[in-house]
Amino acid sequence: MSESQDAIALLERALSINRSKLGSRHHETATVESNQANLLLGAGKWDDAARLSRNVLSVFEETFGKESPRVEIPAMILVQALRVSGKTEAANEVERRYLSGR
Repeated sequence: MSESQDAIALLERALSINRSKLGSRHHETATVESNQANLLLGAGKWDDAARLSRNVLSVFEETFGKESPRVEIPAMILVQALRVSGKTEAANEVERRYLSGR
């Protein structure tokens, strides 16, 4: 296993623990998901990174509000995942919604 795969596996374990103790919609669980999405993006697993980032954005927006700085990192991960997947329009929409004016 590569270091990246090891890190992804460790974060999957942390996610499992957080989901069982805090719930899947808790901001701390979403923070772990954001970290995992970033690793998945680097590992070329763009669809998985996008899926997790969408969930993180949903939780952070619900918890902290769309204008919170907490939405920036998952939004950037989602934009990158969408762009490398060839989904430019979707990436542009995420950028407009979460990152314009920052």
